[in-house]
Parts: sequence; structure tokens; C-alpha cells
Amino acid sequence: MNYHPSVGLRVLEKGWAPGPAYLLRRRRVLELLRGEPPSDVLEVGCGAGALLHDLSLRGFQCTAIETSPSALELAEYIHADDPQVTIRSEAGEDWSECFRGILSFEVLEHIEDDAEAVRRWSSWLEPGGFLLLSVPARQSRWTASDTWAGHVRRYERSDLVRLMEAEGFEIEVVESWGFPLVNLVVPFRAMVHARALRRESREEASLSLAERSARSGTERPVLTRLSGVTTSVVGRAFIGFFGYLQGLFRGFDWGEGTILMARKKRAGDPARVEHEEGGAGGRDGGRPGDGRGTERRQARGGDLRSRARLLVWDPAMESQPG
Repeated sequence: MNYHPSVGLRVLEKGWAPGPAYLLRRRRVLELLRGEPPSDVLEVGCGAGALLHDLSLRGFQCTAIETSPSALELAEYIHADDPQVTIRSEAGEDWSECFRGILSFEVLEHIEDDAEAVRRWSSWLEPGGFLLLSVPARQSRWTASDTWAGHVRRYERSDLVRLMEAEGFEIEVVESWGFPLVNLVVPFRAMVHARALRRESREEASLSLAERSARSGTERPVLTRLSGVTTSVVGRAFIGFFGYLQGLFRGFDWGEGTILMARKKRAGDPARVEHEEGGAGGRDGGRPGDGRGTERRQARGGDLRSRARLLVWDPAMESQPG
């Protein structure tokens, strides 16, 4: 097991290494968390638990839920000696308003009743706490990879915003991730997964949604074989360059996935007029009250300091944990 600040954790002895999609999403997640002081956070569906290592290095006290037996075993192996990380197979009974932050990446699309899931997550958050999640973007982009991974749906950006607002969250950031690199990889990944699905069909080994979901976070033999390339100087520069491009295009709904950051409203908090009034004339043709104006403003980059950080290759990631 080894770690590099710019490409994260590798666990080659267990056959796990990060791929380009994970690294690009990780880059945006860690950037969004820079403004959050260390606190108690929960990751729902942590998979191998690689991101928890980054969070632990930043001082966060981490709890995680993972229901896949193989992923749970791997996450427990990675964090066996880390007192700041607790891995569980199910939620606690006493988690009411227990966490300052909840994170969930590529999980919500696996859940049939996503509104109930978000409602439950909200109950675990303290008022004013943040929810940071990612989901695959646009139903029209469905491929064999979605079927292979056990997805129930992909998300339109406006539907995701409405879901979060209906459950009492105030949207802070909605952005695209992965463009253009992950978009180029998607067709080849879909071909591999289509072949795997045909093989399963011939062998009458069709899996349930739960079984497909369980395997999606840990089966990566090709990425493990290529991990030496990814962590080389050239590989890190390659990921850094596409991370820079990803940042430039994050305001456009072109990427493979969507990242959303929202805040649980405190009791008595007034609604923000800016968000309630929406943004007529926005890029998406938003109507007053549909929230798209705020979505557009947040996705296009926030303040000037945030924009300026995107114009460099993030050298801090080479010298600091995460």
C-alpha cells in the first residue's frame, strides 16, 4: 500500500488502484472541501475507502458505511491502523444530527428510492452541515457500463437540484466533472462491460442489482495493471493536465458526472431570494423559481479566487496531503 498526494492511495497487494475517472473526481472533491474545517464526517458507500485516507490526513474524523462484502473487507484492510477512520456495514441507531458533513460518490444512482435515502442522510446531518455527492449525468448517456454497475438511473442536473431542495437542502455548488478525458474513455469502457454482460448471459449468471452494485467499486484488474503508469511523473502530469481542463469546463453539463454540494438548512433560516427567484435568461433557459440561475452561477466558478486556482495545476497537491 502506498500513497502520493497527487494520485492518492494504491493497494496493489489487494488488486486495487485508482483510475483516471476516480482521480479527476477526487481532485474536485478535495478542492470543494478546502473551505471546510476538519470535523466529523460520514461517507455513505465508501467502496475501497481510498478517499477516507485523504480526509484523515486533512484532520477529519471519518465514519463510513459500506455494504459490499468485498469493498468492506478492502476498506477495513486499508484503515486497520487509522484511529481517525471507522468502517461499518450498517448505519448507527443514534446518528440523529451526528455529523457535520456527509459524502456519497456514485451511490445515489444505485438506490431505488433516492428521496428516502437523501431524507435519511439529512437526518444524520447537524443543521448547517454539508452534503457533498456525485452522480452520473444525463439519462441519455446510459450505456452497458450502467447496467453492469447496477445503476437504477442517471441524473439530469435540474432533477438532482429539485430532489435536494425538496429534502430541505440549500444548493451551494452544482458542477460537471470528467470532461473531456472521461468522455473519451466511456465508449471503450462500455464495450468491455457489454462483452462482460453477454458472457454472463451465456453462462446464465445474471446478477441482481445489489450484486452488480457490490462489484462496481472494487473490480478493476486493468487499472491495477496500469497503476505504474498513472503514478509516474508522466502519468501525474497527464492527470494534472486533464484536471485543469476539467476545471475550465465544470460549468457546462458536458462531463460524465455531476458533483453537488448543499447545506442543510437551519430551523428558521430564510430562503435565499437569489435562489428562489431562479435566473431567467440563464444558460439553461431557467424560469423564475426553478433554481437554474443559481445553479448556473455556482457551476461557473464562484468567486475570483476559486477561478484563479483553476488556472494552475494545483501544485499544493504535490506538497500537501490530499
